[in-house]
Amino acid sequence: YIVLAIGFAICMQGLLAVLSDQYPRYQLSDSIIGTNPGLGFRPFAEQVEKSGFIHFEANNETQTTYWIDRINDFLEPYNNHSLLPGGGKNHVNCDFNQRAKNRNVCTFDLTKLEGCSVDNNFGYKSSSPCVFIKLNKIYGWVPEYYDDITALPTEMPADLVEHIKSLPEGHRKQVWITCNGILPTDNEALGPVNYFPNRGLPSHFFPYTNQPS
Repeated sequence: YIVLAIGFAICMQGLLAVLSDQYPRYQLSDSIIGTNPGLGFRPFAEQVEKSGFIHFEANNETQTTYWIDRINDFLEPYNNHSLLPGGGKNHVNCDFNQRAKNRNVCTFDLTKLEGCSVDNNFGYKSSSPCVFIKLNKIYGWVPEYYDDITALPTEMPADLVEHIKSLPEGHRKQVWITCNGILPTDNEALGPVNYFPNRGLPSHFFPYTNQPS
């Protein structure tokens, strides 16, 4: 057993010697995760069997408070940078012309969410709930942008096509988001959808390279 333990320790030491805590050994198409990040949303319920549904009555204080609290928990690191590694000191303001450099990261300005803020209870008390969309992180992944208005996919929704065409060329490098119901009746119940602060996730938030904060 002593020999086995020594052999195991040697193998483990060799494995750890070739691994990095800064970046994965296998990346993108060479990794199990691949190059298609999952699309997630917040808030979701604590119970697994209910996590895919947001169900509430706007006049029910208990129900609306539950979802508002879930969103506040999600946004807490955005509001309080002291919860981030290094206190969020490497956060910088970015835009389509200004990217983060030298291990800095682009800050996300919650004030640009307009109708989706704690001041209006994220819309849950007025039957216009806000849902926050997020992409799972994949190290080194850079999106392939639909920024050429002459080569947009034919299956792309018409309203999104018009939106992209209305933007300046430099603002088209985004991961576009469209929210629709599965059935026509779903769209009727859903009503018009507003997107804040953009209808996409801007290019300056990519790539993720395990930056602090």
